[in-house]
Amino acid sequence: MRSLVPTAVACLLLAQSICTKAEAANIVNLTQGQWEVTGSDSVNWNGSDLVFETQSPNGADFNITGYFDWYSREVYRGRELFTGTYTSNGLLNLRGFQLINPIGIGLANYQAEVLSPSQIDNGTWRLGGIRGIWTAINSNTVPESNPNTAAVPEPSSMLGLGIVALGGAMLKRRTKRKAPQQLD
Repeated sequence: MRSLVPTAVACLLLAQSICTKAEAANIVNLTQGQWEVTGSDSVNWNGSDLVFETQSPNGADFNITGYFDWYSREVYRGRELFTGTYTSNGLLNLRGFQLINPIGIGLANYQAEVLSPSQIDNGTWRLGGIRGIWTAINSNTVPESNPNTAAVPEPSSMLGLGIVALGGAMLKRRTKRKAPQQLD
């Protein structure tokens, strides 16, 4: 029985490892739909739009491109094109590189965290000495299967698998001990 304890512990640790790795691989398809930005620095930028045009794998991360359509007080202020990365741990790093029809906007660097297929939060931007905060929601997303994600079993089912594995190991061991004796 003592030798089964390390086996059970190993099964449970493997189950925990599988769940942790699968959670890290839960990448959102950002190119689905349009994101509505809520943000501010010295100006209110609520109602601005964020569009991710491409999301290309680059190792464990993704290269992304897209644009912001900036609005202040419901007046269009221009488009900012960006490139960036979306990391496997859910972080966005964007860098504006071109302005189209700018009125009071400039190129900035952005950081944020992708929380779900419909929510980006904890965003910041920096444009020279100007710092801003932002979030974005995507109400147009429809849950879809992403080929770059792994199906994550519920932890309770992983525990169940560990218990079944332990039971199987115990049954196998017990069956070996009580092998039938041959009759002459």
